[in-house]
Amino acid sequence: SKNACVYALQLARKYSADLKIVHVFYAPIVDLVPITDAYSIQVDMDINLREMEEQAKRNLVDFVGEIKEIAAARKYDDIKISYSLREGIVEDEIAAMAKTFKPGIIVLGTKGKGEKQSDIIGSVVHKVLDKSKVPVLAIPETTSLDSFEEVKNIVYATDFDDSDYVAIRRLITIVGAFDVKIHCVHISKDMEDKWETAKMDNLKGYFAQIAKNTPVECSFIKGDNPVANLEAFCELNKINLIALSSKKRGLLQRMFKPGLAKKLIHSSNIPLLMF
Repeated sequence: SKNACVYALQLARKYSADLKIVHVFYAPIVDLVPITDAYSIQVDMDINLREMEEQAKRNLVDFVGEIKEIAAARKYDDIKISYSLREGIVEDEIAAMAKTFKPGIIVLGTKGKGEKQSDIIGSVVHKVLDKSKVPVLAIPETTSLDSFEEVKNIVYATDFDDSDYVAIRRLITIVGAFDVKIHCVHISKDMEDKWETAKMDNLKGYFAQIAKNTPVECSFIKGDNPVANLEAFCELNKINLIALSSKKRGLLQRMFKPGLAKKLIHSSNIPLLMF
């Protein structure tokens, strides 16, 4: 989506990076055809595939032109913008491109709350993260923010796992150059005990150690519906971005029950950063 590309432009500008715009189109293949009709069907398929590719390329070139106009209007003349058109399965092609282009982050556009395609796109986001191992920033089409510069409040969900320290370092690497406040939260059905309080204090101390210029606020969220509780917290604290580490996706699947974890991608209009 255009929103996702604007976010990508902001990141490229902030980190003096190049921007590669990738579009993947899928051409269905007929596996079983009558022997007598095989040749004519193959010819028709070749023609249809060529037409699909030409149309996809026209759409991509037009889209890239729009993004370049936005970059020029914002005086982002130093950003190198290129594009690639690929045919195949979306997550496979994005992962393959990530291996050759070696991006620091993959920015994907997603549908907003209530969109019919959100389930499919949510699955693609997860599969891209699994296949590429590159941080993924999912930007809803209906997000109210125009750019990453407007992200002021970030929530990071923790389950007090050992991977938190690595995850926090990666989070700071990605967002540390921006003027943001981080809310580190733990969601539980029960009131926090002294051990959880001690673990949260340790995380707060670690944040202070590696992100001295980034304000961090740590909180406990109590409730029986983690997704709804987190969304309520986001609304109350004007959260602009939800951050989760890749290992936290396993946590979320345990925490939110099978299938509910993906709701974080398409249940609201808040961008989601996974790494």
